[in-house]
Amino acid sequence: MMEQDMKTAADLQRTVRGVKGPSPLINVPGFDIVCSFRPDYMHTVLLGVVRQMTDIWCSSVGKAHYIGSARTLAEIDDRLLSQRPPLCFNRVPRSLKLRKYWKASEWEAWLLYYSLPCLKGTLAPVFLEHFALLVSAVYTLLKSHVTAEDVDCSTKKITEFVVMTQCHYGAGQMTSNMHTLLHLPKSVLLHGPLWAVSCFEFESNMGRLVNLVSSSNGIPFQILSRIFLVSNFHLLQSMASQEVKELCGRTERSKRPRLKLLGKPQALCRELSDYVMENISGVVKLEEYSRVSAEGCTIHSKKYKSTLKRDSSALKVGDEYARVENIVNISKLDGTCEVFIISAVYHIDSFEGVDHLKVAVDSGFKKIHSLSKSLRPCVSLELNGKLLFAELCNRFGSF
Repeated sequence: MMEQDMKTAADLQRTVRGVKGPSPLINVPGFDIVCSFRPDYMHTVLLGVVRQMTDIWCSSVGKAHYIGSARTLAEIDDRLLSQRPPLCFNRVPRSLKLRKYWKASEWEAWLLYYSLPCLKGTLAPVFLEHFALLVSAVYTLLKSHVTAEDVDCSTKKITEFVVMTQCHYGAGQMTSNMHTLLHLPKSVLLHGPLWAVSCFEFESNMGRLVNLVSSSNGIPFQILSRIFLVSNFHLLQSMASQEVKELCGRTERSKRPRLKLLGKPQALCRELSDYVMENISGVVKLEEYSRVSAEGCTIHSKKYKSTLKRDSSALKVGDEYARVENIVNISKLDGTCEVFIISAVYHIDSFEGVDHLKVAVDSGFKKIHSLSKSLRPCVSLELNGKLLFAELCNRFGSF
């Protein structure tokens, strides 16, 4: 269809459905003029559709979806600003009133984690359920591993979202970005998850270039000379003898442990010590820590107070959600050491039909988890006395 529009535009000497004429790229063998170009997730979804939808809600005075009144915005802001993201997030939440200054990473956190809990009860259910389709579909396409079934499911949700956008908000909102959403699932099928190719990496590299500048004189020379220094370092590294490489491989720096306890150990209280002894056999020594680095992520217990605006106590251990109350290092009779966390046991249910957002209800029981299991950091959200867990979609996020 694209090539037909190109031909028609050339014959009529006018733009046809946005196509101004033929492109030389159609002559490249095996090159699909549509599918070979990947929609940019950052600009299409985050700075495009998500910002568009939020602006509609906040500016459409008198409409059923309007949430821009001072009272409603204050309620949403109270919820949003009370959230404490984990340490792996680049930014803490900012007010919706400042959304014109939000970075793409803030729009991403708003879309995936904050929007549905913060809007529940303020945005009418029909519009909240509609937006939940986009939240769920984009989260699925951002996962570390996306299956064909994931793509099919996301295709249905995105198609329904785009079609219903016109029904809910009018034909004027059917923008180019809204149309481009329909190409996202096939793009993931052909090129991989959304995080694999996006402008986030280019923006990040621009920041790295800025960090190479240390004075206002000769800025281009500073950047180039330091890039060449790094390039030569890697060249010299590749020329090193096998003996040198083996020596470097034996250094402590190259042996980064999967688990690393942080801070000073403390003695356990009697009640906690008795609980651990009842559940773990062969214990020789017990130590409590407030932080631990696990698989590159810093986890802390609820008692850790140094980060007032951050909360990295939520995680998924195996298939269970946990919120770290205590971190315990246990020395055993056989000479080994193992790190455990103690958490409440939660009853879990999905939030607004979105699989990655979980409403957690404390069962009143505790459980001790070994950190030798697979770990996934989570976002914990507290709203109106309710606790929600949100598992991070991947480890390559730009939050």
